[in-house]
Amino acid sequence: MLPVPGDGRYEWQGFLPFEQLPMSLNPPSGFIATANNNILPQGYDKPLNYEWASAYRFNRLVETLSARKGWTREDFQRLQHDEVSLPARELVPLLLDAAGRHAPAHPEILGLFRGWDLAMRKDASAPVVFLLWTDSLLTRYYRARAGEDGLALLQVDGPDLPSMIKALRAPDASFGSDPAASRDRLLVESFDAAATVAVARFGANPGAWRYGSVHGAQFHHPLARAFDLPDASRGGDGWTVNMTGGPDFRQSSGASWREVIDLADWDNSVGTSVPGQSGQPGSPFYGNLLPMWEKGEYFPLLYSRPAVERETAHVLWLRPAK
Repeated sequence: MLPVPGDGRYEWQGFLPFEQLPMSLNPPSGFIATANNNILPQGYDKPLNYEWASAYRFNRLVETLSARKGWTREDFQRLQHDEVSLPARELVPLLLDAAGRHAPAHPEILGLFRGWDLAMRKDASAPVVFLLWTDSLLTRYYRARAGEDGLALLQVDGPDLPSMIKALRAPDASFGSDPAASRDRLLVESFDAAATVAVARFGANPGAWRYGSVHGAQFHHPLARAFDLPDASRGGDGWTVNMTGGPDFRQSSGASWREVIDLADWDNSVGTSVPGQSGQPGSPFYGNLLPMWEKGEYFPLLYSRPAVERETAHVLWLRPAK
């Protein structure tokens, strides 16, 4: 059925090849992206929510999805585990520039940021000090503006990183009589404090630090330690697409389940979950998905009955007594 020009009615005109069908993308970008960010259009007056995540993960999704076309299932798997830090992209150049005017006490640790690809990778050293530095920077910045009591209130949901970065990029009179110099001192002093903590905690050789060795997810059974599963090494942080945020290098939030659905071939879909398909300790499926989840690997997410039956290991029948 195709529309009759001018009157909005439809009449039968036969089948056309797909590529000849009159259609447009909705939305024009060809994709929809959300990441717990504020999705309300300007002027929308229906209160759907009052707290939103910062837009860093959303912006990274839009940046990546807009860069090219022709996405594959494997591309989306990699995107779900993207660990490029947009806050690092903004903050690190500011620090390196400020360090040229105010020499840091730990130049060898600052060197970790030179040439860093800004990805919070498990095998990298720079993310270790970057996470400590952002905590130090946020604390010092908001303590100077809100005092200890105000800082304690801000810590409930976490201080506002985007607002701080905006102020650092264009320092105003709130920084004092010489805003640029005060901004530079704040950047370098907070970095030096973080570097001191890093050395005390992880040793004097920053080249040997590995983010994945200190940043992890824990799997403690609520009833018995005997049923605990091994900790999982993690990349990412609270601001990356691969969201692994939490206090003191411990992941306490983020996705345990992910999926990539192929609408043209449902049996070509994949998923990843943790820790296993069974909640029964002792079952071979109690923690079988944890190693894959830790490495960002996916399992087949099957839909058709033949495919499901082919891969089924056990069937549990629950029959009523009568």
